[in-house]
Amino acid sequence: ANAYYNRGVLRFELQDLKGSIDDFAKAADLDKKMAKAFYSLGLAYLSVQEKEKGCRSLKQADRLGHQAAKQAVTQYCG
Repeated sequence: ANAYYNRGVLRFELQDLKGSIDDFAKAADLDKKMAKAFYSLGLAYLSVQEKEKGCRSLKQADRLGHQAAKQAVTQYCG
């Protein structure tokens, strides 16, 4: 899961948003408790105007205890 997450971060930084979504989703699928994968997936979805999917992922990250997720949910999904 970490390898997919790390590649997703690189792809996101390179503006390969679809690739980053694929990698973050795979990481989250492999490790259902990886809050940072759900958080990053949520931000990537928001970057491609997929608000519903983005907010769903951010809320999952919040449930898993990701520190920044609660603020992101308030900011983007309120």
